[in-house]
Amino acid sequence: MKVAASGNPDVKLKYALEMKKAQLETVERSFEPQKREAAYQVRSIEMRNSSARGYLAKLEKAQSTIEAVEGDDGKGFSMEVDGKKFTERKAAFEYLKAMKVPGGRFWVQFNGINVSVEPVEESQIEIGADNKSIKVSVPKLAYSFDYAQWVYRAPENTMDSLGRSMESRLQNLPDGIAVKKRSIKDGESQIPTFQKIADRINEAEAEARES
Repeated sequence: MKVAASGNPDVKLKYALEMKKAQLETVERSFEPQKREAAYQVRSIEMRNSSARGYLAKLEKAQSTIEAVEGDDGKGFSMEVDGKKFTERKAAFEYLKAMKVPGGRFWVQFNGINVSVEPVEESQIEIGADNKSIKVSVPKLAYSFDYAQWVYRAPENTMDSLGRSMESRLQNLPDGIAVKKRSIKDGESQIPTFQKIADRINEAEAEARES
């Protein structure tokens, strides 16, 4: 090689530096994707957990509201609908059973929780008399709690069905809180794993740079 044959030390030094630079660039290209992936995983978990904690706070606040209405014996009840207030469950559900579904969006307050309700039409496939599939429009009652991210459907298009569906969802709220807490805890437990991976990658990169 011309460099090896050259007796100029500056040329040899320049060549050595260029080779070292090329080696370091190769090392960086080799490890950088792994470092980015580990950092991305940590950031993703932190972002998901941040969002989950915000939602968990809403769930816990809703549960506290319900518990305040139910009282220490768990028998308290309140519902506001159609401009009327009820403190007894039996009377409230008797009223719902006799009540017609309003024609537009309306609000219900169930055990202190505000609920937005809207009559909607949903497409459904049914089998006609000639065994052919036909698309029909089915009336539904869609509702959402003021703390929740989801829209639910009452099983039947009646106010009584709506009341029972809302009650069931709210009774399951403690389970939803427990699930959300476990999800956050699981995410937190994964962060050290990715941090250790990042540390090992950095150590391997350092060793490759020194070799």
